[in-house]
This record gives sequence, structure tokens and C-alpha cells, in this order.
Amino acid sequence: MCPSCELEAPCVFVERWMDFTLFKCVRCDLVFSSPSVIDPVFYESHPDYAQLERDVPLAWYHKVFCGKRFNGKKTLLDVGCATGNFLNKCRGRYSVEGMDFNRSLIEYGKREYGLMLSAASPQEYCLKKRGCFDIITCFETLEHQSDPAGFLRGISLMLERDGVLVLTVPNRPISSRLLPKEMDSPPHHFLRWNARSLRQFLRRNGFSAKIQTHHFGNWVFTFERIVALALPSARNSYRSVDVRGFSLKRLILRACRRLFIVPALLTYPIFWLFPTGGIQLFVIARRVKE
Repeated sequence: MCPSCELEAPCVFVERWMDFTLFKCVRCDLVFSSPSVIDPVFYESHPDYAQLERDVPLAWYHKVFCGKRFNGKKTLLDVGCATGNFLNKCRGRYSVEGMDFNRSLIEYGKREYGLMLSAASPQEYCLKKRGCFDIITCFETLEHQSDPAGFLRGISLMLERDGVLVLTVPNRPISSRLLPKEMDSPPHHFLRWNARSLRQFLRRNGFSAKIQTHHFGNWVFTFERIVALALPSARNSYRSVDVRGFSLKRLILRACRRLFIVPALLTYPIFWLFPTGGIQLFVIARRVKE
């Protein structure tokens, strides 16, 4: 059964990966894994997630969100908040809360930032926080879900009537070429979205969505991958960046970002014609008024 359509829709075989089989739903175009069971222990023990227990730099989508103005919106919940460093930047502008099922990251965020964070899922959190938030953010989290429809219903229940959902996911046509195979497959990513499957999924669950991308992220991510492959210390984790003290990789990554600003800006007018052609989809969704 397609986890987005929640129907026994026709599906085609995509590939086998480890103990998982991936299928594509003919009806909505989502690629999904079977089986798909989230294991919190996996995220707490895997080095690519355990290393998030640091003051990592904000991603481009965090900065895009911080640059937008949502008039009249005062309360913010970040789903999949990790340590809460993004929420820490938003304090003062919003009343913030966060949730994640990685308990070690939640404890770190409470200790370091003094944030109101909870180890829970939206399906659990909505039971006590119904209609409490003006904005809910969900960055790079939806692709990890085994029950995306239940996940989104929980988020919808926590939004107030005129609430806004802001989320990002890897964009399958591009991410399948740029992301490491093991990171874009189960048990990391159970779902592979594109603009069509994501738009249909949101519409079915009562949201109207504007879907965009950010092409500068393609340049940055490509050269971060080159650096990760070139430096032996980074071979076990493409995100392993030492942000405290001296780090050769950190300096190289910063240089890459600055060096490729020029070609990114030069190619942006071309990419503007293809608004969903970047490695990640950036979505601003609003509940459809009944």
C-alpha cells in the first residue's frame, strides 16, 4: 500500500537495498520502502546523527525561513528539531518549541540552550497541543517517516486555523544523483519525494502549497561531497564538520561556498525557469479553509 495515497494503488518495482524493497506508486509518483519501521535507537547511535550534538551551522533553508516575515504569527514548533540550534536563533521573534525522537539530541538542546524540547512524534504531541502553533517547520524530516499521512495529520492538528507549514525534503530527480546512496535509502530515507508527489500529498491532506527550490544549494552540496571524498577523516560521514576550533575541512568548505557564489549567481536566471530543479524542495503550505 502506498503510504501517501493510503490506497492499494498500482506500484512498480524500483530496486532492492539491503533488506528493503523500494517501489514507486503509479498514482502519486512517490518512491517508498517496504518494510519501513522507524527505530529511534538507530538515530541515537548512528554517527551521522549522533554528531549533530554540536553547534552546527544553519542550513540554507533555515536562513531562508529567518528572512521571511509571517505577519501576526507568534508561536513556532520545529518538528525534527535535533539540538534546537535553529529554534535558538528564532527566540525573541517567536515563542518556540521543538520535538524530535532522538532523546540524546533533545537533552543536549535543553542543557545548552534552555529550550522547551520534547522527545515525541506529531501523532503523540498533538494530543496535548491541538491548535497551539501559528507556524510549524519540518526541515529534512518527512523523508524519514514510515507513516507520512499520520505524521502530517498530527502536524495539521497542532496548527491553528490559519497556520503555516514550512518544510523541506530532498528532491528525488536531483538528490538521487548527488546524495550518497546509503544516505538516500532505508533505514535513513524511507520516502523519496518529487514536486508532483509532494504537492498531491499535501493537497490530499488539506494544504495548498507553494513549492520552490534553491539552486545555490546544488553548488555547495556538490563541492562538499568532493571535499568529503578527498579528506580521509570525512569518508565515514559526509556531514562530519568540526565546527569548534581549527578544522581544515571547515576552511575548505567555507572557501567553496564563497568561490562558487559567482557561478551560482550567473546560472540563477537560467534555473529560475525551473523552480523545482534543485537538490531540495522548499515548501510553504497553508491549510485550505473549509
